[in-house]
Amino acid sequence: MNELLALIGKESALPKVAGVLRRTVERDRPAVVGSLHATCS
Repeated sequence: MNELLALIGKESALPKVAGVLRRTVERDRPAVVGSLHATCS
């Protein structure tokens, strides 16, 4: 979870975020998973 929390508020490549999210879910097996992809210019 710490790896995922470290990404909050930082600009990261979408594949990196997806990989971290996937690893976290596979490891922790939460009952529910949600995500939000926000972009700004």
